Amino acid sequence: MLAYLVPWTDASVGDQSYVYQQCISACLSTELWNCEDECKYCCTWWAVEAFHKDGLPVPQFYGKWPQVRIFGIQEPASALFSLLNLFAQWHTLNSFCEETSFRVGINAWFWSTVFHTYDTNFTERMDYLSAFGYVVALLFVLTMRILYKQSTLIKVVAASFVFTGFVSHAYRLLFTRFGYAENIQINAFVGKIEFLHLQSSCITIIFCS
Repeated sequence: MLAYLVPWTDASVGDQSYVYQQCISACLSTELWNCEDECKYCCTWWAVEAFHKDGLPVPQFYGKWPQVRIFGIQEPASALFSLLNLFAQWHTLNSFCEETSFRVGINAWFWSTVFHTYDTNFTERMDYLSAFGYVVALLFVLTMRILYKQSTLIKVVAASFVFTGFVSHAYRLLFTRFGYAENIQINAFVGKIEFLHLQSSCITIIFCS
C-alpha cells in the first residue's frame, strides 16, 4: 500500500506520494535518465499505476492531472484548442479590425499553445501573464469606449487604474506568490467588472436612446 504513504503538504497528492518520491530519487541518480522532465513524466505514470493497484483514484501532480504525451506534446488537446483560438484571433484581426485587444489575444493564445506543448516554469508564467494581459486589455478597451465622451483627465485616471492593476498582478506572478487558483480568481474578478461595464452600457443605451 505504498500509495497511502503521502506526507502532509500543500502540494498535490501525486507528486508527494511515497512511490513517486522514491522513483524521482532513483531516477535522478541514474546516469541513463539525465533529463528531469522526462524523469518526472515516467515517474508520474509509475505512481499512477501504483495508485490504481491500491484502488485509489488518479491523483494530481503539481496541481495538474497526468496526461499522455503525443509527439512530445504534453497536453495535446489543450494545445490544439489554443492553436485554433490563435488562428481565430489572427483571422479576426486581419478581416475585421486592428484593435489592440486582438493583438494581445494573439499573444495570449500563442503562449497558451507553447505552455500546453511544453510545460516549464517559464512557459507557465508567460501563459498566465499573457492571459491576464488579454483580460485587462479587453477591460481597457471597454472602459475607453464607455468614457469616450468624458474628458482626457478622466480617461487617463481610468487607464491608470487598469494599468496599475495589471502591473500589480504581473509582479505577484513573476516575483512573489504564484498560484493557479489565485490567478483564476483575479481573472474572474476582472471578468465580472467587464460584465458590469457591459450591463451599464446597455442600460444607458436603452434609457438614453
